Amino acid sequence: MKIIAHIHTFNDDDVIDESINILMNQSLPLDEIVLVDNASTDDTLNRTFPDKVHIIRHEENLGTNGSIITGMKYAMERGHDLVWLFDADSAPDKDALEKLVGVYESFSEEERDRTSFLACLVVDHPTGEEHPAFVFTPKSGAPAQREPGHSYFKCDVAIWSGCLYPLKTVREVGLPSSHYVLDWGEIEYGFRTKNAGLQGYVVEDAVMYHNIGGVPGLQENQRKFGPFTFTLYELPPIRCYYKIKNQLYFWLHENPNRGIKKIVGVFYRSALFTLNFLVRPKNHGPQIKACLRGFWYGLIGNLEKRY
Repeated sequence: MKIIAHIHTFNDDDVIDESINILMNQSLPLDEIVLVDNASTDDTLNRTFPDKVHIIRHEENLGTNGSIITGMKYAMERGHDLVWLFDADSAPDKDALEKLVGVYESFSEEERDRTSFLACLVVDHPTGEEHPAFVFTPKSGAPAQREPGHSYFKCDVAIWSGCLYPLKTVREVGLPSSHYVLDWGEIEYGFRTKNAGLQGYVVEDAVMYHNIGGVPGLQENQRKFGPFTFTLYELPPIRCYYKIKNQLYFWLHENPNRGIKKIVGVFYRSALFTLNFLVRPKNHGPQIKACLRGFWYGLIGNLEKRY
């Protein structure tokens, strides 16, 4: 069974060195590592990498989904069986890959054929809190629940990083959508694999540490207005655009299984996020414009419209 790891980056060579070192020292050796560089602006590629590492460079930043698509295509072209997706700032335990593959190999042939992915148990760094995977419900979604007596449990969606995908799954349902670019890509793909009759799993003892709140460019500031405390966000316009557009598009046009409560909740959260910038218009014109454009294109169903 041939296994390749995929790393996505757009800068910060120190983090890349650490990521490659973690992958090279997994208890179950990888056959290859593909590093997809999303038009980095520092010296990420200007050094020697181990022989197992293959570099693919994008001339422009195609986002997380664009990077994953490139990595999956390369893995299929090279005849690999499994691809392990991995963010540059993720830190799986040394035996994480071995645990994932062990569960996969314990399945019957029929179960393996119906497996969409196996995910690491994600622990937020630095809080130490577990980040839940999710299942789709008839009208919304809910955190996946552990199954007593099992070392793994079912889910429909987990963050890209730490997920091990059988490439037969990718061939069956197709590649992730390039139009989601930065946000909600794993949700759309999880919904698609579920509808194809496939099942995802979280392997409890395959632990990975990841800064869940560490979105590039994200800053949070607490402000008091009388007796009330509010969290104000600072986020680049491009993230504002895709954050709003993609979630609106998914729940309005992609997923027909939603209730009115869910739709109201999505609009409310999107409006509240936009208000975060509207109350500070002086220095947040680009963010306000990005949020409003995201609202519009998500509402009318134009997923292809880029930032």
